[in-house]
Amino acid sequence: MKPTSNAIDNLYPLLVPGLKLSAEIVFGPNDSYTFPTHLIGHKAEHYIIIDLQIKAKEALLMRKTDNVSIIVRGICNTKLGHVIAFKTRIISKVSRPVSVLFLKAPQHFISKPARTHERFSFDIPATIVEGTKTYDAHLIDISVSGCALFIAGENELQASSVIDVQSEVTALLNEGVKYNIANINKLKDGHKIGIKFNNNIEMSDEIKHKVLELAVQSSSL
Repeated sequence: MKPTSNAIDNLYPLLVPGLKLSAEIVFGPNDSYTFPTHLIGHKAEHYIIIDLQIKAKEALLMRKTDNVSIIVRGICNTKLGHVIAFKTRIISKVSRPVSVLFLKAPQHFISKPARTHERFSFDIPATIVEGTKTYDAHLIDISVSGCALFIAGENELQASSVIDVQSEVTALLNEGVKYNIANINKLKDGHKIGIKFNNNIEMSDEIKHKVLELAVQSSSL
């Protein structure tokens, strides 16, 4: 399921104080700063307040942040565990009595429910290792039960084989995870490799935030 754009009124009920978030301040095309944060509070249609922890405060000490773009991502405490993301601008940075950022209320946000077996789609470089053979690939989605990769051109992989997958996402999984090839589908310019894990993985907060970040990067904000 792809992230969907939502009316901003649907965002505010999801913004519970203490909600863990990831914020990315975008200063320019190749200049951004990402940091973990929490929701302090909000005033509907006016502003959203997030905290600025010591490390982030020090990193931004000499940076101009007023009216700078910021992308905020989070996983809500709903029954379906909705992942949300929105882009807005910083109104101001306040240092006393506590360090916080005031954000302009966004115009819209994107979200998707993180149901069990829900697949998160993205596209990142990966390496497939089978015995002494290696293949350059792309990890294109993941769920608690498996993942999918794309390999351009031809390969010698076979269904039912056990392989190793190296990527920034699979590096977060437990070492005991085994990657069993469930199916191989030929596409116009390569092959899609369907992988089934030997056991369902546990989506830790670190994994959820990483796949959320990658999924949002693959969508338009």
